[in-house]
Amino acid sequence: MMEASLKKDFGKIHLLIVCTTLSHGGAERDASNFANLLDRQLFDVDIALMRVIIDYPVRDDVTIHDLGKQSMLDNLKAIWRLRKLASSNQYNLVLSSLTTTNFLTFLTTLTLRKFPFWIARLDSDPSQLYTQESRFIRNMIKRLLQFFVLHHADALLTNSYGSKEGALQIVPQCKERLTVIYNPVNLESITRRSTEPSRLDRQRPNSITLITAARLESSKGIAMVLEVIAELIQSGLDLYYIVCGTGPQYKHLNSLSNKLGISDRVTFAGFVKNPYAEMSKADIYVLASVKEGLPNALIESQVLGLPAVATDCRSGPSEVIKHGHTGLLVPVNDQTAMAAAISKLANSQELREQYGKAATHRARAMFDQKKLMVEIQNFLVSSRSSR
Repeated sequence: MMEASLKKDFGKIHLLIVCTTLSHGGAERDASNFANLLDRQLFDVDIALMRVIIDYPVRDDVTIHDLGKQSMLDNLKAIWRLRKLASSNQYNLVLSSLTTTNFLTFLTTLTLRKFPFWIARLDSDPSQLYTQESRFIRNMIKRLLQFFVLHHADALLTNSYGSKEGALQIVPQCKERLTVIYNPVNLESITRRSTEPSRLDRQRPNSITLITAARLESSKGIAMVLEVIAELIQSGLDLYYIVCGTGPQYKHLNSLSNKLGISDRVTFAGFVKNPYAEMSKADIYVLASVKEGLPNALIESQVLGLPAVATDCRSGPSEVIKHGHTGLLVPVNDQTAMAAAISKLANSQELREQYGKAATHRARAMFDQKKLMVEIQNFLVSSRSSR
């Protein structure tokens, strides 16, 4: 019914997705998924990337445009190239994803009298961004840009109710333009790929294995997890920790594991193309972030039946985990509480199995892409028809 109405009134929607890259991040992977999964009877899809780095593949019928941004000095070039695309009149909708590309898209809109209907996707809680930014001037500029994005976008799409509340805290008037749709997860692909062999050399296969998949940056709290693990090992627990991901803290975290004397209990695996094969062979998923949007890796670990210990930051984890049912939530930056939660699960196989079964059931019910992609398509169609 929706398809017939769309063709009669508008024809196909031509969507331009604007993103940083298609590599090494949850929002980047979501951009790839959207491009691949949108119904081609309803949509034609192009992607504009600040840098053309593609680890998450896209369909052959998706055209990739290079905005040419390699450094801060290339911002004007990227704006000019995005302006050229937007002014070609071939796009009905522009969907920008990630804070940086939201800023870029906003600045581009200022250069055109007529811009396609613009949807800004909020990948994390806006109220928590830049709280750790030490440079005052840069902090104020970014906060101002964020304020204008929330004010100026024709529609706002976010993946968690916590992020919605953060946006409303900044711009209460954006409520009518703000829609929440959870990240769609390909349950069949995750389950299938989880059965593949592990590619990691597990040094202690009989230990209780903890795993985290995240970008290695300070906001992910991995340093605290290393300190907790060192403390628990000293108390007698036999633990092993796998960290999947790359990022600016890679050297620091390696050095810290050596300093704590647990380098033989930790594997920094770097970017892992198939993290599901590693998750399915682990015992507990750990997330220690100080801020999130809706953490994809946490959802995927729940799909695979991993009980989780996660920080209860304002947005994300509490919408994925049901505390005391599929995992345990602990206060942000509370090392003692995290140690107690990990110890509780590590010491009880029965509890891990109980939480794991409940996690699979809940995650499959909430995050199935078959249901959520229908919601996303309906949202995009209604956005197009509102112009």
